[in-house]
Amino acid sequence: MKKILPAVFLICGVFLFYWLKVSGPARIETAYHNGQIELLNRLAGTEQKQALDFYQGRIQETFFGPGTQMISGLLFTIAALLFLQNANRLQFALAVFAYLLLAKFEVLVFPPYGDAIGGCFAEGIWLAKNSFNYLGLLKEDSYSLGGPRVYLFSIFPTFLATMMTLIPSVKMFLAVNHLLFFGMAAMTVSLLRDCFLKVFPKDIAALGALALLFLPLFQSQTEAINMEMPSTFLMVWSAFALIERRIGKAVFFAVMATAVKGTGVLACFAVVAVMGVELLTSREARKKIRYWVYLLLMPAFGLLAVVLKFLVKDQHVSGGMIHLAAGWPSLRNEFIFYLFVVCALIFLVALIRKKSGRLDAPSVMFIYAAMWFLLFFNFFAVSPRYRLALYPFLVFIVVYTAFLLLRQPGLRRVGLIVMMTVSLYFSYGAFYGGASENDHVLLERSLEYRNDLDVNRRLAHRLEEHYADHLIVAPLVVAQLLALPELGYVGKKLDVMLYGFRCTYGGIKNYAGLKNLNPTRTIYVGVKVAPLSPEFPYPIGPHDQILEEIQVGNKKNWLFKGGAAIDAVWRATQILKLKARAEAGTWR
Repeated sequence: MKKILPAVFLICGVFLFYWLKVSGPARIETAYHNGQIELLNRLAGTEQKQALDFYQGRIQETFFGPGTQMISGLLFTIAALLFLQNANRLQFALAVFAYLLLAKFEVLVFPPYGDAIGGCFAEGIWLAKNSFNYLGLLKEDSYSLGGPRVYLFSIFPTFLATMMTLIPSVKMFLAVNHLLFFGMAAMTVSLLRDCFLKVFPKDIAALGALALLFLPLFQSQTEAINMEMPSTFLMVWSAFALIERRIGKAVFFAVMATAVKGTGVLACFAVVAVMGVELLTSREARKKIRYWVYLLLMPAFGLLAVVLKFLVKDQHVSGGMIHLAAGWPSLRNEFIFYLFVVCALIFLVALIRKKSGRLDAPSVMFIYAAMWFLLFFNFFAVSPRYRLALYPFLVFIVVYTAFLLLRQPGLRRVGLIVMMTVSLYFSYGAFYGGASENDHVLLERSLEYRNDLDVNRRLAHRLEEHYADHLIVAPLVVAQLLALPELGYVGKKLDVMLYGFRCTYGGIKNYAGLKNLNPTRTIYVGVKVAPLSPEFPYPIGPHDQILEEIQVGNKKNWLFKGGAAIDAVWRATQILKLKARAEAGTWR
């Protein structure tokens, strides 16, 4: 009887969740056609009547999305506290996986989004089409020059290429990969719970792990087929292995994290730091030869990973993103930096009072977090998704620090539940104030990216259905998703030209002026971006003809003819390039 009433409550909550999730768009449409504009404006946070597509997307971000996230998240939290406290690692992970599948079933058909398109997928598609010719890839242009060579020393593009080869159906390929990423996210949460269990009781460990699961960034990256989730998963496994003093496993997972994404090198340096302290404080450790071997090999591996990036001059090096203190201008404006500093100071005071030289679970988690900040102190962090590698460790140390200050068990649980509820409410980016532009780098920070993804899917469908016989001139990322059917946006390759950047793969042409284009058979894609100046609208100029507006919420794309503004910027860029060549003495 004790668990019957909660079980009934959970079942009722599940029905409410699916009713809101499924019926939400239809209810918005009904209200729109019934003239309930005042209600819709209130829910959407606007004062003027808007198009139905605006209301559909905006109210999803402000009401139905956060509402369903809060319902599903709190229901799963209750279920975890009732039924999962004694679950082992695999059982807890399977429960999280089931939750993700039931709460995010629509994600299984989502194509890749944002930088993944022009990054790991571009390289993966090239490898699949060129029979895994790595020597040929080495000769291709790097990302900064518009080529497919983006992550030459990462195994992830090879993984994608292998999956594309084994699963020729694009829809099946996407579904399988999303399921794999759900699994990695679930294991990351379960491993973090195991880390919590080293210090906290079962209920707090479960709540602490779920606090990570419900963070907006963790939610969005769980849905993304990109390098962040697998690399973070391996880093957390490495940290847990260190906590258990399974040095071999810790080294293996740290190396694998680096092999997936270069930022995984922070795990290598964390392993070195922990082993170094162990050798200094433990006579037993000093007697073990493997400690010394790993201590020598790990820095060598980490250094090699950095050196190779400079040798091949990848986009991070060529863009000047890696050098001493490159990331400080960004870090000093981040709340998470000061949060970490405060937690670290409180932890150090507690450590001194404890007078223990042994590195326990909190110490290891602090070291991993510190290595993230050390890395990004010297690396210009252009993307919010890079913080995913920090968040498991930051969640742990924030909870641990809070528990050093709060002694009442009830207050501790309430604090965690409030933290989780707030995260769920802000799952669609309300905390950030929203982003009106189609900035995929920024939108990946939360589920607010979904509207932009939907805009791109609608755009691709519209162009394939009505303008397949036109030359389509589009900006970066949009051009790729129209030219590469392997991404899942179009069924067949469209005739695409890129403006504002260059591209040397996928049969994508590069913009070279209006004189080479047939204006009657050319259509342009305009993405909402910040204008270059108030006097110069871009990419759509005052003399261009807008044909269609494709909108979901406040995310918009336009189809238009003309291209005068695009041509003006291109001409100005060409002049600047000629001047630069002349000054460098390379002009001919």
